[in-house]
Amino acid sequence: MVPAMADDLEFPSCENCAAIGLYVAPMLRAMEAEIGVEETRAFLLAHGGRDYAMPRGRRPTLPAALRPADAWLRVAKGPGRITLPLGPVARRARIAWTLYRALAQGASLSGAAARCGCSLRTATGWRSRLTRDGLLAPASAARTP
Repeated sequence: MVPAMADDLEFPSCENCAAIGLYVAPMLRAMEAEIGVEETRAFLLAHGGRDYAMPRGRRPTLPAALRPADAWLRVAKGPGRITLPLGPVARRARIAWTLYRALAQGASLSGAAARCGCSLRTATGWRSRLTRDGLLAPASAARTP
């Protein structure tokens, strides 16, 4: 049985994703560096994972929060159609970041898994990967005798 998706997962930035070893498209990292984390996140939540059309000349009416990302894309990529990756708003990235933060703060593995709404097996896999990459202390070293 797969637990229900937790709706309070933390949103990492592109740099946070890169720090824990998740691939982030260079385009998203550049966008985030130029227009900011919140603006990039809002745009990806609205349009990530789908095709985004940038017609020549005519600009769509967008909410104010999405305009900086649209303007950045028009300058960086030009008119046409682009498939936007989800990047840091993907469920996988949010689970990995939330697990990393919870485990780094000393939460139990089962508590971190419950907070993320993922299975204990998923949490164990992420802990192993983060420990192997040197981002978390080994489980035996984290315990006190």
